[in-house]
Amino acid sequence: MRPRRDTCSNRGVIASTSVHGNMMRATMRTSASVPAASTAVSRPRTRASSSNRRINKSSRLVRAGAATEDKSHDTEVVVIGAGIGGLCAGALLAKYGKKVTVVESHDVAGGAAHSWHRDGFTFESGPSLYSGMSKWPTTNPCGQVLHALDEPLECVYYNTWMCHLPEGSFLTEVGNDQFIEVLDQYVEDVDGVNAADEWRRLKTLMVPLAGASSALPPSAVRTDPFAAVTLARFLPGLLKAAPVLPEIMAPYSKFLDKNDIKHPFIRNWMEVLCFLLSGAPANGTLAAEIGYMFDDWYRPNSTLEFPVGGSESIVNALVRGLEKNGGRIMLRSHVEEILVRDGRAGGIKLRGGAVINASAAVISNATVWDTLPMLPDSAKRGDDAADEAKAAATREWVKKCEDTELCESFMHLHLGIDATGLPDDLEIHHIYVEDWSKGVTAPQNMVRFFLLSYGRLD
Repeated sequence: MRPRRDTCSNRGVIASTSVHGNMMRATMRTSASVPAASTAVSRPRTRASSSNRRINKSSRLVRAGAATEDKSHDTEVVVIGAGIGGLCAGALLAKYGKKVTVVESHDVAGGAAHSWHRDGFTFESGPSLYSGMSKWPTTNPCGQVLHALDEPLECVYYNTWMCHLPEGSFLTEVGNDQFIEVLDQYVEDVDGVNAADEWRRLKTLMVPLAGASSALPPSAVRTDPFAAVTLARFLPGLLKAAPVLPEIMAPYSKFLDKNDIKHPFIRNWMEVLCFLLSGAPANGTLAAEIGYMFDDWYRPNSTLEFPVGGSESIVNALVRGLEKNGGRIMLRSHVEEILVRDGRAGGIKLRGGAVINASAAVISNATVWDTLPMLPDSAKRGDDAADEAKAAATREWVKKCEDTELCESFMHLHLGIDATGLPDDLEIHHIYVEDWSKGVTAPQNMVRFFLLSYGRLD
C-alpha cells in the first residue's frame, strides 16, 4: 500500500538527507523539471497539488503578518515559540476560552517542523514518520489536538519500508506478521535462539505494555513529581496501567533486559525503532513510547501515513485552530525577557521594547537552553519565592535545566534533483545500517532516506 505517485516523465525530485552523529536521513520529493537546488541545515513534501499551492499561499500570508502591528498588549496567556507544542498549547487554550498570544522569533510558524521554499521546491525540517494523525479515535497527541480543534488532516497511507542491513536487503511491513517471514529468511539462529521465535515472544510480552500505554493519553505520561496529579485525571486508564506502570515509565532497555530478550538482531532492531521514534537508543527511550508504537504499528491492517502538504499542513491546521478561536500569532517577535512579578511569570518583553502582559500564564515552547536566559537572575535564584522551600525548588529546577545534556547532532542534507528514470514504485523509507557492532548512535553508521512524494508543480 503506497501513496499514489504521478508518473510523468518530466519531473524533478527533492531529496533531503540528514546525517546524525549516527544517522543520515534523506527526504525526497519531485516537482516539474527544474535546475537542481540544495541546502544543508543542522536539522531534516508530498506530491504537489492545488491544495499544496493554497497552503503555500497561506504560509506567505502568515509570514508577513506581524511586520507592522502594534505588539504591546494585554492577554491572558503568552506562548513563547510557534513550534508544534506551542501551537497545540495556544490553540487548545484559545478553544477553551482563554485569550492567547503566541510569539515566534522566526518569520514562519512551525519551529523544528517548519518548511521553506527554493527554486520551485519545498523543503521541510519536520518529522517523516507519522501515524494516528488523521483517524479517530487515536492515541497520537497531535492527532487528538487536531480532532479537538475540528481541523481534519488529509493523509496518504502506506505500510512498507525498505531495509538495507548487515543481514541483507528486504522489504518489511507494519500491520501484519510479514516481519516473521523476513526473520525466517534473513536472520540466523544465535546460541540456539531463533529470531522469529524471539520476536513472537517479544510481541506477546508487549501486549500488556501496549495496552497500558494506549489506555493513557500520551500527554499524561510524565516523569516529574507532578505525574500523579496529571495521571489521576485518567483513573480508569491508570487502573488498567497500574500493574505495568513502573515499566512504561522506565527506559525500554530495562524491559528488554528484564524479559531476557537475547537475540542480537531483535535487540538491534528495537534499538533502530527506538531511535526512529525518539532520536535516542533504547536506554534513552521511555518504554511507553514503544508501547504506543506496538499498539499502533503491529495491529492487523495498521498503516503509516503522511500528511498531504507535509508537516507544513499540520502547522497551518494548528494556526487555523488558534486563530479561529480568537488566538493571535505574532511572527518576527523575538522574546528578550520573561517578566517576573511577585514570584510569577507575568508577561514578556520583546526585542524592540514591546511588552505583552499575561494575567494567567507564560508558557515556553523554547528549549531549556533558550528559556533560562530569558529569566531574570533574581527569578532563577528564587528571590521572590513565597518561602525558602519554593526558592530551593526553583534553584533545583534551574540546576536541572542547566545540567540537561544536548543530544548528539544531526546534519540534514536537502537536495532537489531530476527524478527522470526513478522507478514509480520506489519505496518511501529506506534504512541502512553499516555495522550493528558499532551501535545505531555511532557516527554515520545509520542512514535514513525518505522519499516523501513527487509530481508536477504545474
